Amino acid sequence: MSSPSASTLRGRPSVSLGRAAHAYLASDARRTLQTALGLIWLLDGALQLQPFMYSPGFVHGLLETTAGQPQWLASSIELGAHALGSNLVILNTLSAPTQFLIGLGLLYRPTVRCALAISFAWSLIVWGLAEGCGLMFTGSASPLTGAPGAVLLYAILGLIAWPTARPGGLLGVRGARTTWAAVWLVMAWLWLLPAKQRERGRERNHVSPLGRALAEQRET
Repeated sequence: MSSPSASTLRGRPSVSLGRAAHAYLASDARRTLQTALGLIWLLDGALQLQPFMYSPGFVHGLLETTAGQPQWLASSIELGAHALGSNLVILNTLSAPTQFLIGLGLLYRPTVRCALAISFAWSLIVWGLAEGCGLMFTGSASPLTGAPGAVLLYAILGLIAWPTARPGGLLGVRGARTTWAAVWLVMAWLWLLPAKQRERGRERNHVSPLGRALAEQRET
């Protein structure tokens, strides 16, 4: 009987490690989706630490999403931007670890449910206050501007990735299909909006006086 070669013996640990990683991170479609979401949240956390996110330009960008929004949403965004601008370094630095925790929690099996629950709350906050609800209420939303909102898609994927006994997570198979069909129909509708209608929406949009005052305060 011939003994295994040295190269074969050296290769076995890496093969075993790869199989173990695959079994832990991508054992099935749901676990693969959880892992992909975890990596996306980790990337978002890293991007949150960019120098621009600590500059007045970031706060001004948030205020620009108030243009054309309903009053209730515009005022909420303005208050959130004012609070962020007053403590930009602290709050922005805290938001990055939040996303890191979500990402790591999704990669570690015992904490997947907790991480997804936190991600739902965080997604709602970001979608409303940072993305302006994807500009869906402004009359000028377009998939080119990110509508209906990336973080909203994170939340939908999280509902599907929720660990349950049935396929489709919390939505179920039919619910997941219906939700994705609705997302695609909304995007198709946004693409089909007449250019003149989007232009009228842009002309109607303007940053409110409070928003301009907050932006000017941050720039001085």
